[in-house]
Amino acid sequence: MFMFLTAMLFPFYWMGISSVKPDRQLNSNKISPFFVWPRYMITEQTIKDLTETDLPKEILAKLAKMTASAKLTDKSLAKLRKEKIPPDIITKLERLKDIEYIYERDFLSAAKKQLGAKRSIWYRSQLLRHAELKNQGVIKERFVKILKRKVGKKQFPQYESTIMKHVASKHSFTLEHWELLFVDTLFNRWAWNTFFIATVSTAISLFAAVLAGYSLSRLKYPGSTTFGISIFVTYLVPPTLLFIPLVDVVSKLNLLDSPWSLILTYPTFLVPFSTWLLMGYFKTIPKELEECARIDGATRWQAMVRIILPISMPGILSAGIFSFTLSWNEFLYALVFIASPIQKTIPVGVTSELIKGDVFFWGSLMAGALFGSIPIAFIYSFFVENYVSAMTGAVKG
Repeated sequence: MFMFLTAMLFPFYWMGISSVKPDRQLNSNKISPFFVWPRYMITEQTIKDLTETDLPKEILAKLAKMTASAKLTDKSLAKLRKEKIPPDIITKLERLKDIEYIYERDFLSAAKKQLGAKRSIWYRSQLLRHAELKNQGVIKERFVKILKRKVGKKQFPQYESTIMKHVASKHSFTLEHWELLFVDTLFNRWAWNTFFIATVSTAISLFAAVLAGYSLSRLKYPGSTTFGISIFVTYLVPPTLLFIPLVDVVSKLNLLDSPWSLILTYPTFLVPFSTWLLMGYFKTIPKELEECARIDGATRWQAMVRIILPISMPGILSAGIFSFTLSWNEFLYALVFIASPIQKTIPVGVTSELIKGDVFFWGSLMAGALFGSIPIAFIYSFFVENYVSAMTGAVKG
């Protein structure tokens, strides 16, 4: 189980923790083995160091044109004004005009100090799109190819060791993505919203599903078979059709932009699924157990609570796991019914707040995917035995 969880979550961990971001200048011969895929670049310090070597001036001049920089220019500010960014934001950004930063991260940190954490996140995509970013680093193989083209294929082998000794590299191990996720967004609030909504909606759905599943599998009354089939057919109705009338219902109840709108609507697909699952599980329990309890004087309710439900606990836990997972990962209803950032769930909050225009904050997106997957992974790992027994029936042999 540990190997399964590791294999499942490692890609998200790698992209969330180890995605390449500028952090500090390192000499190429001092890179720690814990850093993967370093990005190479030329900085002003690189040029100063190479000036003290025997590198020819014409090659030094070519390398000087490759120096990394990140800054706001008049042209950048003009483009930002065209996007109808508020004048007070433009005024604050003008303080950064023509200030040259080596790393993109340093430039964004300066913008964050001027605008504040929330506003810097909101306008981050526009800043990255219109700022003048040059030579922000590439992996070693591509960097060497660029150097060969700039310096010349014949001269490069002679000076390769000298140049590579002094170039700067940006290591790839960073926690900046987690800082962006937990500090600059409302991720902690989204996690609480998701947990609260999933827990309450799962509890409501299980209560209704246990009663409905027991009734349809144990009691015989006119239309019970048709009703059971109709429940399953209801589950097959796609949410893209259900949310249209549900919007009207939720708005009339004044629950829009509230967690209770999701708690009210999630059972529309949780109850049919859980009911159908528990119907099959209750049918595997011998009726003789319940009949013996009835002969001993127990009422049907007592027989169900004291005999059937304890035996059915693996099936109920399995239905609960499925319901909790569906609620935790649900996207469409949360997107339609919730508008304010503070009320969002993880699936909607991460995708809406970490994708700004055509800029995707992949590191933080993967960090959010990792954290959002951990609770579900732990639930499945702890209750896997109950889950397997629920799939194979209640009484065996």
